[in-house]
Amino acid sequence: MVVAEPSALRRLNVAATLRALSERGPASSGALQRTTGLSRRTLEVIVNDLTNQGWIIDEVPAAAANRGAGRPARQLRFNADAGFVLGAQLDFGYMTLRIADIAGAVVLDRRSDLATNLDREARIARFFREVDAALADVGATRSDVLAVTVSTPGIVRDNGTVDLPSTFLDWTNFPLQARLDAGFDCPLIVENDAKLAALGEVTLAGEGPDANFVWVRADGVRIGLGIVIEGRLYRGTDGAAGEVVWAPLLNFESVQAHVFSGLVDPAHARHAEAQSLLAAAQFGDPSALAEVDSLAAGIAPGLQAIAWILAPHEIVIGGALASIGRPLVEAIGRRLFSGEHPVESVLRTSASSEQAIIAGATQTALSSVHARLFEGGELPVAPRRASERMTA
Repeated sequence: MVVAEPSALRRLNVAATLRALSERGPASSGALQRTTGLSRRTLEVIVNDLTNQGWIIDEVPAAAANRGAGRPARQLRFNADAGFVLGAQLDFGYMTLRIADIAGAVVLDRRSDLATNLDREARIARFFREVDAALADVGATRSDVLAVTVSTPGIVRDNGTVDLPSTFLDWTNFPLQARLDAGFDCPLIVENDAKLAALGEVTLAGEGPDANFVWVRADGVRIGLGIVIEGRLYRGTDGAAGEVVWAPLLNFESVQAHVFSGLVDPAHARHAEAQSLLAAAQFGDPSALAEVDSLAAGIAPGLQAIAWILAPHEIVIGGALASIGRPLVEAIGRRLFSGEHPVESVLRTSASSEQAIIAGATQTALSSVHARLFEGGELPVAPRRASERMTA
């Protein structure tokens, strides 16, 4: 029989206490004792420590405070404001930031346009300025951030180095994770945008823990996949899984020259033409639907290969081309679901399209915090203790 070391057992008891308050909401000491199964004395010591550290708040409900004589009932509450997580999307022409509390509630979203000719140091400096400004808007600083996840185009190697075509100035073979990590005192992860979008789809579309699907970032300029197997992101060897832009035999490059590639960005030379065709296709215009069909002809062969290699339950079309919606799904479907051996996967557009990337980045940061709080990790003092905020 293996007996847990007292410190390990204590961490598990602390995690159980925090998890119970996070999942069930405010509770009395008695209710929390029944939920966790801890002894009264053990729970009392843990609650005192967690209150002093700022992870829970011990408060008197308003009704009890106005009740008059007698010892008021106290309520213990998980301090969701004890710190923040930060999700960030760094892309060619823009940056998106999302700040959430540690219960997952979004506190702030901010999008900033970027000049595409910025060199990497100017881009990094702009990133930190935008982060500081966003945090200032919610009354916080970087010291209040508990975890950060940043998305980027390109392969993100296991060591956090980015590898992508030269279209993103100075970004290839750049140790982006190490460069950004130096600016924070908390865990920081850099990950490929399509991979994070797949995780965002899990969150936003309510995919179950056993989900098997492929999220296709199809924006007309870049094609990439996020692969989820049994609810977990598959990164492959050194983070290269899903980088089909490097596989010309799949013919995804033909999409880049298509008129609908103009949907990716208002600054694209064919944006107005693409928008006009999109509106016409959704009204059933035959010539516009013919353009959708030609786009599908470029996408379908690669998707067919992916479907038979991975056999996912779903293939999810995200990115700018997802805005075409049903006409594109039907045009691709005519190629995938016909013939002697039709593909067995479900084909649909993303529930959230581009929002999936920032959602996945934020959820990844949040999951790293929850692993420390709710799974027995070492707990620091909360950066935003309630008593300190009240006296600030």
